[in-house]
Amino acid sequence: LPPKAWVVVDDGSTDATAELLAAMATEHAWVHVVDRAEATRENLAGGRREGRALEGFKVGVRALPCEADVVIKVDADVDFDPDYCEQLVARFAADPKLAIASGTCHELENGEWVRRTKAESTVWGASRAYRWDCLGDVMALEPRMGWDGLDELSVQLRGLRTQTFVDLPFRHNRPE
Repeated sequence: LPPKAWVVVDDGSTDATAELLAAMATEHAWVHVVDRAEATRENLAGGRREGRALEGFKVGVRALPCEADVVIKVDADVDFDPDYCEQLVARFAADPKLAIASGTCHELENGEWVRRTKAESTVWGASRAYRWDCLGDVMALEPRMGWDGLDELSVQLRGLRTQTFVDLPFRHNRPE
């Protein structure tokens, strides 16, 4: 499933990410890079507590060149099968009450990929998909630890659903 747009927010990577992204943006017109390195470099250690991931996501959403039915947030340390996004978007198309969803997180443990997802209604932060008309719920949140549970509660209070699809794995390459 080719994306309408892929916005990559570089929030201070110290590897060759910037060069890789520049090459990808040259090769693919739908790749857009937002550089937040200067804004985040001073406080990398406190970034998780201060909601750096939420700030990066908000910047990415604001940089989207067009609306989409579903917006998928993926951390840089995640990988998945080629049809992951297609399957995830299809789940939203099949269920108009689905607001926030993800596949199931797996992390490497003793050489084996082990499922980490806890409950089916709790969506893992490293890969989250949002129905476009539910983005306001996350965009209104204050950037603090726990934001990626408050967005779920917000849409659930409106009678919408959140779900982790156990049959749709993704791999988190930085174990927590």
